Amino acid sequence: MSSIRAENECLAVIPARSGSKRIPNKNLKNFCGKPILEYAIEAAIQSNVFSRIIVSTDHPDIASAAKKAGAEVPFLRDSHLSDDLSNTDQVVIDAIGRLTVAGCEYSYTACIYATTPMLAPDDIANGLKELKSRNSDFLLAVNRLRFPIERTYQNNTEGTLKLREPSAYLIRSQDLPVSFVDSGQFYWGTQKGWRDLATNGMESPAFLELPWQKSLDLDTPEDWDMAEKIYNALHR
Repeated sequence: MSSIRAENECLAVIPARSGSKRIPNKNLKNFCGKPILEYAIEAAIQSNVFSRIIVSTDHPDIASAAKKAGAEVPFLRDSHLSDDLSNTDQVVIDAIGRLTVAGCEYSYTACIYATTPMLAPDDIANGLKELKSRNSDFLLAVNRLRFPIERTYQNNTEGTLKLREPSAYLIRSQDLPVSFVDSGQFYWGTQKGWRDLATNGMESPAFLELPWQKSLDLDTPEDWDMAEKIYNALHR
């Protein structure tokens, strides 16, 4: 485990709204024996890098479960930040702003998604180390695409497919550049990094690569069943 903790240096924000449509009450749904939200909170606690771990939610039941698992819920999130159109950066900036008004400022803030049961404490700590070593304002956890995106097809208006980059067809796949995608697990940022993300996007963030097994989307019941099987296999 990491031991790079410093007072008031690092804040964790775990967004957990109540309005999931495809998997109702997703953030409190049982995953391999306990509410899935607990995994994110436990990983944050065990990373040993945070001065404070808060859950940003709009629902008292989620707030109660978060406190039971060891997180703080210093406020309930406003409804306009809890619908399907709310962006993660808005939620994090809202939390940073509320705590700043209360006299609590942090050098680095991590956003950890609530449905990340595969996430390890060291992944979080290593993300902070990488952010600092790169002297960057923002870092995202990523997965490596296992197939070159240049060799993929797109649907055209005639109902057939077209190559994304025809010039790449004759290039060996191993000679094409490696591409990465946001893993949907966690982000690290300074206050400036989070503001820049919200206003201009992030052109050149630092990154930490995670294996694909740690980065499963949980959007359907089928996703959930598969994730439980993988979790049980990894922790057998």
